[in-house]
Amino acid sequence: MTWVLIGVFSYLISAFVSLLDKFVLKTLIPEPKVYTFYVGILGILVLFLAPFVGFSMMPIKELLLALLAGVVFIIGLFFFYSGFKKYEVSRVVSAVGGLGPIFTFLLIILIGNLLKTTETSIFTNQQFLAFLLLVLGSFLISYELDKKITPRSFFISVAAAFFFSLSIVLTKNVFLTQPFWNALIWIKIGGFLAGIMFIFFKEVQDEVFGYAKSISKKSAGVLFLNQGILSVFAGLLSNWAIFLAPMGGVAILNSLQGVQYLFLFVLTLFLSFYFPGFLKEKIARKIVLQKIAAILIIIFGIVFLYLKFL
Repeated sequence: MTWVLIGVFSYLISAFVSLLDKFVLKTLIPEPKVYTFYVGILGILVLFLAPFVGFSMMPIKELLLALLAGVVFIIGLFFFYSGFKKYEVSRVVSAVGGLGPIFTFLLIILIGNLLKTTETSIFTNQQFLAFLLLVLGSFLISYELDKKITPRSFFISVAAAFFFSLSIVLTKNVFLTQPFWNALIWIKIGGFLAGIMFIFFKEVQDEVFGYAKSISKKSAGVLFLNQGILSVFAGLLSNWAIFLAPMGGVAILNSLQGVQYLFLFVLTLFLSFYFPGFLKEKIARKIVLQKIAAILIIIFGIVFLYLKFL
């Protein structure tokens, strides 16, 4: 159960990261492509650990999987940030998280069969029930009857969820045969290469270099806190949980993201009331009741999951 506790803690930190992402995209870097570029290239800083963790070349198959995991994660971030810019932060995170476990479950089977790494049954009956409850809670916490789902918002959520899930499954398959730090560094190199690709768009060149000339110390401080400290720590914990979890546990770990919605819901509720200038989201009584019901379902899912290991 260590991987579950590590995953829950990573989601707590990720809730803070999501809020700061929304703030950055609203006030500091309004263009998602620019922000994705910065996040992608910052991942290369993990190379400073290379001399101390036994960094080395991997077999070609694992190397390609690691690089691809990093690339598709950055692509997922681009769609994620695009959703942040246009839609409510809690709604985007919830929608992506609701779809993510389903994609992860299907991709584990598909990619596992292709790579011959998946067990015949990745869930016990009790684990599958916990998985269903966690997914149901994730969908319920993001669904609003009076809010029309546009084709664009649906596409963004599906794309982000798919690429994040693909990255998670590829990452786990690399972890099956490679040491944690060696695999993680190669994955971050893949993310760096994907981030660099954004610079080939002319509008990104203009925005990146134009922004770099005018960035303030305050803005740089917020970026460093969010992407240089909080996001890095959350990412390390998330990857460590993936490394420790069994293959079926990866899908359950993804469905545990409902815990992040609980943290995010409480944070957005607090900020919307006391700091509306920083973050203001629609919070009505029926929405609060609906999200409380969703949170209870998520808690039941966690209880079923936990009982499996008692």
